[in-house]
Amino acid sequence: MGRAVCRKCWTWHGSGATVCPRCGAPLQPGNAATPSEPGPSPASPVGSEQGSAAATALPPAAAPAMVGAHRRWRLAAIGGGVVVLGVVAMLLVLQLSARAVSTDGAFSVQVPAGWERFSGTDLPDGTPVTNDLIVLLGPRADGVQARVFVFHHPSGYIDHAFCQYSGVLGHYSRETSTTVAGSAALVTDCRTPTVSIESITVTHASHTYQLAFSAASSQFDRLRDGALRDLLGSWRWN
Repeated sequence: MGRAVCRKCWTWHGSGATVCPRCGAPLQPGNAATPSEPGPSPASPVGSEQGSAAATALPPAAAPAMVGAHRRWRLAAIGGGVVVLGVVAMLLVLQLSARAVSTDGAFSVQVPAGWERFSGTDLPDGTPVTNDLIVLLGPRADGVQARVFVFHHPSGYIDHAFCQYSGVLGHYSRETSTTVAGSAALVTDCRTPTVSIESITVTHASHTYQLAFSAASSQFDRLRDGALRDLLGSWRWN
C-alpha cells in the first residue's frame, strides 16, 4: 500500500497508517483522486440585482400605458358624472313641469298624480272656468269627476250656509282655522249623498283666494286626505 493522505488537514502519512495522527480523520489512499476544491459559486449575471429590482419596476412602455389607463378612467368618471347630472336635471325639469302656476303668477302647486290641469274655457258640463286661476281635474267615480278650482275670493260675504247637488241640499260645517304655505286660511266642507265639497279661503299679501275641492262622496275622504293634502303641501307663493 502506498502513502495515505488526510483529506481533512491534507497531510501525507506513510503506508500502513489508517488514521491521521493530527486530526483523527480517516486517511485515504494517496492515489485517490484529489477532490477539486470548491470553487467560487457561479457569478451572478452582471446586473442581476438591478434586474431583480427592475422586475419590480414598470418597464418603460408600461408607464405611458398606465397614464393612458388613468386618463381613460378619469374621462369615464367625468362622463358618468355628466350623465348623472343630466338625469337629475331631467327629473327636475319633469318635476317642475308638473307644477301648475296660477294665471296671475301669484302661486304654484304640484299637480297630484293622476290629475291634470284644465286649460279650456268651459268644462263639459258647461261650468265656466275662464276667470279661474287654476283648474285641476282628477279621477272619476260614481259619475262624478273630482275637481279643484282656485279663484279670487269675490268681495263681500260668501254664504257658506248650504250646498246643493242634483236637488239635494247639504250644510257646510263650521269654519276652522288652518294655514296654506304659511298664510292664514279658513276651511269648511259640505256633504251630500252624491257629492261632497271642501272650501278653503286663503289670505295672502292683501289678496284673498278661494279653493273649492269637490268629489264623489264615496271617494271624498280618500281624495281629500291624499291628493288634496299633497296639493296644499306643495303650495308655493311666488
